[in-house]
Parts: sequence; C-alpha cells; structure tokens
Amino acid sequence: MTIKHEKPTADDIRYLTELLASDRCSDDALTIHQLRGFLWAVISSPAALMTQDWLPMVLGEVKDGEEPFDSQEELDRFLTVLLAFYQEAQQQFTQKTIQLPVEYVYSEDAELMLPLTEWCEGLLIGHDWLEDIWTESSVDIDLDDGSSLQDTLDAVLAIITLFADIPQGLSESEDPDTLKAKLAFAWESILSTALLEYAQIGHELRRLAEELAKLYARTGRNDPCPCGSGQKFKRCCMP
Repeated sequence: MTIKHEKPTADDIRYLTELLASDRCSDDALTIHQLRGFLWAVISSPAALMTQDWLPMVLGEVKDGEEPFDSQEELDRFLTVLLAFYQEAQQQFTQKTIQLPVEYVYSEDAELMLPLTEWCEGLLIGHDWLEDIWTESSVDIDLDDGSSLQDTLDAVLAIITLFADIPQGLSESEDPDTLKAKLAFAWESILSTALLEYAQIGHELRRLAEELAKLYARTGRNDPCPCGSGQKFKRCCMP
C-alpha cells in the first residue's frame, strides 16, 4: 500500500475522532487532541521512531481477538489518516511554525480549554513513554550561557505541564495573578515557543548521537575512547 502524506481533512478529523472514542478502541486509547500532542512528542524524539513503535500507544491496550479493524481496507484507511496527522506535525516542525486548530484556545472555562489541555496531556504522555530514550541521549550538556540542555528541557516541560493543568499551575505559582494575566495576553506565543524548543532539543540530541556513532565507527579497538575517559576504546565505550 502506498500511503500519501497529506494534511488531514475535516472528514479525516471526524473519522479519527469517532474511531478513538468508540467501543472499538481500548478505554486508554488517546483522544484526537491527545493524539496530536502525542505525535509532537514522537517527531521530537531524540531517536528516530518507526510507525509500529508508537502505534500501540494510540489505540491503547488491545485484547486478544478484539482488533478494532475488521478488514485490511479499514486498517489502510486508519493508517493513511493517522500518518496525515503525523506528517502535519513534521511539516510544522520543519517550517518552525506551530499552527494549532482554531478550537485550541486559552480560557478560564475548562470546557472551552479542554482541546488545548488534552493536546498538552498527549505530549506529556509521549514524553513519559520516551523517557528512557531521552535519558539515554544524555541532555546534561553545557550551553554557552552556563546552563545545561537539561535545564532548558526542564523549563520547556514545565510550561507544557502548566498548560496541561492550569488550575494546578496557578495554585503552585508564587504570583498567580501575574501569571494568569500573562497567559491571557501571550499564551499562544509562550506555548508555541516552548513546543518548538522541545522539538529542537530532541533533534539536536539526535544529531549529536549520529555524529558520535560515526566517530565510534572510525575508532580502533586500541585507540583512546572518544568519550575522553583516557581508557582504550575496547575497555570503555566499545559496543
């Protein structure tokens, strides 16, 4: 099957919304809004992922004999629509522009803000799922300003966590009134900046890992280890 990468249509959104909320999917399947946030975590991963790696997270735990698709045609449609959402996220990162759907708004009304809240929840679900990959990628890298990449990542995740639960974030703030006013005025730019920075950190770690792998590939068994330990490669980081 050839899968075309196209922007999701209104029919695609309606189809996937209904499918994920139906009895055909597990109770822990993602909602359509969580899915979009989850896919941002997927495209931001420090390691490249295959569709089969993250697909089970979308549908939730499927019991034996209870597959949500009755035919190959149904599965093909699902994958086509799903990858259109994935491609949309990938394109936004490439263009360095976050374009959230119009129903994603900041509001004191929890009902109105639910889509945006669930989007951020989905990203955090994805980040938690990828925690081992982030840890193995080692974000403890010093930056020119004296901070570390881990500091930046923590700050970005704190912003995303805030939008996932505004009441909790305000209750923990030292100055909730000022924070509330700032969010009402500039929530979109604050969140968009954090999301792009999150993805950039992941891709920078991916680039560094690829460069390190190439360096290790050129290192002989008895050469000094590229990690700088002073030991021979064969006694240190050699696979």
